[in-house]
Amino acid sequence: MRLPLPHQLATKITGLLLGFLMLALSAIGATLLLSWQLEGSSAAINEAGSLRMHSYKLATMLSRQVAGDAAGRQREDALAQIELIEHKFASLRRGEPQRPLMLPQTDAIASRFAEIAADWRGTMRPLAMTVLDSEGMARQVAWVRFESQVRRFVFDVDQLVHLIERDSELRTFWLRLSQFALAGMALVGTVAVIYLLYLLIITPVTRLREGIESMTRKDFSARVAVDSRDEFGDLAAGFNRMADRLEESYRHLEERVREKTATLAQQNRELALLYDTAAFLQQPQDVHDMCDGFLRRIAEYFGADGATVRTLDERRGNLHMVVHRGISDALAETEHCMKVGECLCGEAVQNKVTVLHDLRGAGSEPTLACVKEGFGTVAVFQIHAQQ
Repeated sequence: MRLPLPHQLATKITGLLLGFLMLALSAIGATLLLSWQLEGSSAAINEAGSLRMHSYKLATMLSRQVAGDAAGRQREDALAQIELIEHKFASLRRGEPQRPLMLPQTDAIASRFAEIAADWRGTMRPLAMTVLDSEGMARQVAWVRFESQVRRFVFDVDQLVHLIERDSELRTFWLRLSQFALAGMALVGTVAVIYLLYLLIITPVTRLREGIESMTRKDFSARVAVDSRDEFGDLAAGFNRMADRLEESYRHLEERVREKTATLAQQNRELALLYDTAAFLQQPQDVHDMCDGFLRRIAEYFGADGATVRTLDERRGNLHMVVHRGISDALAETEHCMKVGECLCGEAVQNKVTVLHDLRGAGSEPTLACVKEGFGTVAVFQIHAQQ
């Protein structure tokens, strides 16, 4: 009978390995995610930190614009620098998973970045454009204000970078912790797999091996504990059934051997009597000697208390007692010659059947000579020899 799927050994082992595989993949996935986030945070630190350099560079270009050095070229360079800073803000805002580049998703970092971006869009960029587009006193005032804003802008960027670094430190801690957890899971998982395989496979196989060794030592009382409902449980139950049958068989084997030996001995005795009697009857001899030898062999074989051999005179219907053993001389004289219908022997002759009669039964005639002689049973057989 096929076992239910949950009880099959293959299902247990497959489920065990798949469970550990899922745990391992989850831990590995967590470490990969943390590593990816750390790479994104590192790129964000570099990108945010570059805002300081680009803001200083923009301030330098604007100062030259105010001084009037190569004003046309400085204006183009300053506009390009403004566009570059805009691109940096856009990269930090959107993120670039392929690099990877991303700001950590924390409220403090998001709030600080929003303040810096708003300061750039609301103050820094308009002032820079005023410096580039205005003349005279308006340009000087805008430049002074932009220069003072640069210091605050750089300070805010420093704070943002510091927050990102602190978040990276925390993620680095969790990455290391997850790596230690992964190593611990590998150790614990290996021990657990070894233990479960020992419990599910090695222990049942060892028990079966010990049971087989006990059987080879003819210890048929050995049994195997059935602790599971899987294939090994079926094997253990089958082993116990086999042991029960072997024990039962060996328990009665000696008795069966004795019975078989006795049966063979009896058959050998019968065959020996048959061959001896047949050989004896084939010898040339007179009737008296032939009947006497036959009677002696038959009486000794069956252990009869008394026996006679009678011959039939078919023409006159008489039975003549030729030889006898174990009966009185009076009985032998009385039944020396009798009619066929006067005794049990004649009944067997007339009906040509074997007669087995219990003289102690209720229907027995007390007048029979065999009863008076004290015999309990009588058996009469019709024998044909040499016509």
